[in-house]
Amino acid sequence: ESVMAQLGGIIARLRTVDALVGSEERYRRLLDSATDYVVSVVVTQGQPVKSYHGERCITVTGYSPEDFNRDPYLWFNMVHHDDQYKVSDLVRRVLSEESVTPLEHRIYHKDGSVRWIRHTVVRRYNPHGELTGYDALISDITQRKEAEILLIEQEEYYRAIFEGAQIGI
Repeated sequence: ESVMAQLGGIIARLRTVDALVGSEERYRRLLDSATDYVVSVVVTQGQPVKSYHGERCITVTGYSPEDFNRDPYLWFNMVHHDDQYKVSDLVRRVLSEESVTPLEHRIYHKDGSVRWIRHTVVRRYNPHGELTGYDALISDITQRKEAEILLIEQEEYYRAIFEGAQIGI
């Protein structure tokens, strides 16, 4: 093989490496700007046994990954009491391999405020097709939910005025 052909091959590989590094940097910047985070759950013999919360969990929940490591029940305990049955049912459906869709529910932030999150689950399997875990993208949707609630309240208010009017408008 000629020196020029070898040089061309080296240049092509360097360009590929450069493109990959650029893609990784863009991906890292995208993740750094997001308020979402990922929870990874390990499943053994059909039961969740360990979870790992991404660094961005503090942005959404107020708690650090270390807080979640110290208290394995912290995640469930921070779910709003009225929504715990929804989260339990989601986990049951994930483990029984039933169909799942993203779940919107409330959590108690470390500061005591109530936050709305969207919980999107993707299962992981080993080469034998056995469920080994799942990842959940946790998105803070508080602003969107608050806007939806305000819109509903305003609609109900104006509907009551319209329906209560003695004369036609």
